[in-house]
Amino acid sequence: MIVCPFRALTGYACPLCGGLRMTDALLHGDLAAAWGHNPLVMTLLGISALLLAARVAGRGPRLRPLLADPRLALGLVAVMTVFAVVRNLPGVSFLGPA
Repeated sequence: MIVCPFRALTGYACPLCGGLRMTDALLHGDLAAAWGHNPLVMTLLGISALLLAARVAGRGPRLRPLLADPRLALGLVAVMTVFAVVRNLPGVSFLGPA
């Protein structure tokens, strides 16, 4: 099993911990297990899929300007930071990597 370097050094789960196991669960069609490994990345994948599908259908926003907007990067960093802090709080095991 691949160990997260951040978790190995600190003992805390980073925002991407469980991502490889989540991907493996998705490839095997197990959505519940994938959600249990990393709900943030699952949510971001869902949003990305919806945006891409809307764009392909000709009804969504143009993706290049959207991805070039620095507010998106800052917002993503903020969400991932909050997620990392909350998932490491005692009693919030439902956000931790399974």
